Formats: sequence, C-alpha cells, structure tokens
Amino acid sequence: MNSKLKIKSSKLGTFVLFSAFLIFNFEFAASAASRVEIRHGQFYVDGEPFYVVAVGYNSLRPHQQPGVSYAQTNRHWTDLDFRRIKAAHFNTLRTWDNLAPEELALAKKYDLMVLQGIWLDPRQNFSDPHNQDTSVAQVATIAQQSKDFDNVLGYLVMTEPSPQAVLESGAAETEQFFRRLKRSIQAIDPRPVSMDSATALAETMENIREILNEATVDLWKRIADWSRLQMVEAGALVYSSVPKEFAHLAGIYDPDDWFTIDDRARRFIPMLNAARSPTFYEFDSADLLKLYREMDDRDEVPVVIYHSHTATEAYPSRTDISYASEPQAHYVLVSTREEDTTEFRSYRITDGVVTEEPVSVVE
Repeated sequence: MNSKLKIKSSKLGTFVLFSAFLIFNFEFAASAASRVEIRHGQFYVDGEPFYVVAVGYNSLRPHQQPGVSYAQTNRHWTDLDFRRIKAAHFNTLRTWDNLAPEELALAKKYDLMVLQGIWLDPRQNFSDPHNQDTSVAQVATIAQQSKDFDNVLGYLVMTEPSPQAVLESGAAETEQFFRRLKRSIQAIDPRPVSMDSATALAETMENIREILNEATVDLWKRIADWSRLQMVEAGALVYSSVPKEFAHLAGIYDPDDWFTIDDRARRFIPMLNAARSPTFYEFDSADLLKLYREMDDRDEVPVVIYHSHTATEAYPSRTDISYASEPQAHYVLVSTREEDTTEFRSYRITDGVVTEEPVSVVE
C-alpha cells in the first residue's frame, strides 16, 4: 500500500475511514443470528472461543482467471489441497476470491472454516453509481450462495483498496459504498463483514510475535537444566530408538500419478512430537506444512504414518481418527504397554471409519 501521500489531511481521512469501517462491522457481529459471532474482538463458534489458524488460499491454477468458477475442473486438486491443509492443523481458509458452493462443501468435509474473500477492483471509482450497483449485485450473489454453509466465518470485502482511489472517489463516498456493500451482504447472511486492512493485520501479527517470543523464552527457561532423557520423556525430543510416545511420518513414495499407488517406501522422515507429552502426540503445523511442500516438489505422498501408544492397545484413539487425513495411507500403531509383548497393527482410516488390515513382516 502506498503511504507516500502528499495531502496530509486526506491521508488522515483515509486512515479514519478504514478504522471506522472495521469497528462498525465487528460490533454488529455480536447479534448475528448464526453459529458465528464476535465478542470483544474474538471469534466464537457455537458459543466457544475460536482461534483462527488460517492459511491464505487461492483455488486458481495456472492460466485461470479471477471471477470465473473452476470448481468442477479443479475439484480433485482442491480436495487434495484441503486434505493437506487440515493435516497441517490449520482450521480456516482465508480466500481472496470467494469459494464456490462446491468448494465450500469440500472445506466442510475437512472441517475447515472459511473467511470468504470477495474480490473487487481496489482501484475503481467507488463513487460511480454503475460500479456500486455492479459490486452490490456481486456481493449479494456470493452471500446467497454462501448463506447455507455453517462453516463460513464471515466475509472480507476487497483487499487493500487503493489510497489514490479513495482520495479520488472521496472519503465520504467510499465509506458510503462499503456500508452499502455490508448492508447488502448482511441482508442475506448476518455473519460478520469486514475489509482487509494491512495496518490492522501488521499490528495483530506484531502482537502475536511478542506473545510467541515470551512463550518461547519461558519454555527454554523451564527446560534449560533438563537432561536429554527428561526432554525425551516429556516429548520435547523424539527419537525412533526410544520406546516411548513418538510420532513419525514414514514411507513416502513416488506415485505414477495421483491415483496409482506405488507400494514401496522411498524415504523415512522422523517428526517432532509438538504436544511434548508422553501420552499424546501431534505434528508441528509448520514442520508438517514444510514437509508437504517438499513432497509436492518431489511428487511424493505419504504411504505409512505411525506412532506408539505407551499405555493403551494399538488401536486408533478418537484423536488419532480426527487427525487421520490421508485415506490412501497405512496408519500403523505400536503398543509398548506390556514389557515382554509388542503389539504392531495397521489400519486404513477414511472419513472416520477405521478398517484393520493384515500385517506381514518380511526380510
């Protein structure tokens, strides 16, 4: 966003416009008749606090144009995207152009919430009646298509409107334009409506960065005098040689294509137990996202995902089942609850259905 505006008073007027718009929208959400609301600046879903862990998502592929729906053409790839995003422990998609109903349904399949981005030309004349009418019709159509999906968190109208366009259109006219868009959407769907703001986002990220820094420093202070064994026992360090709770992503293979499975494992990838617990595991979302990007670059997908149970049988727990997002993978569990006996079992987990499969040990 260009901040080098020569007209000092106009620059201030633009800033006030953005801030007033954001406050206006967030205050409305408390009375929205839906499962989504905002209380004191925080999202609540079904009455419970909802911390947004979002990935910015654009469903367009090379040579595809904004404003055109490719939902059917891209269905397979979108499904694969959402499955991997969920596996990386994100819970929300933040889009720049709206998801079509078919894509919203896929997001719901993977229990992903959606911040519906609505793309409008950020450089248009916001005071022009024709532009306003066209934009109102566009946002109303999107709201109508989205209103029946309970995984929509809200709507983000436009991304960083051009300060020059605001100056030329007039601050009052621009504010009137966005208020009209907001009313048009919420007349159909009463969920939150706002406008993306680089300034607000930067301030939020800076605040989160400070919180994370403090938490990291506090963590290292707590474990500074721990032995390596203590770190392993707590799950802060994980090794394949340690018969405690460990989490590994194994057996990554090269497929002939996205539908033909090669049964040979090519690589073994050990993963850190981000839960830092001897009785519970989860992959670190940043590590998992990095790994999936690497697999994409190498045309690989996971064939075996395994971990251990130290106190229970080798059967997927409810948490294991909820995390299972690779229907083509073998989910292997090892139980070390008995000192003299090791349980080693394998399962397929698809849409919450667990199916055990035979295991053969070969040389």
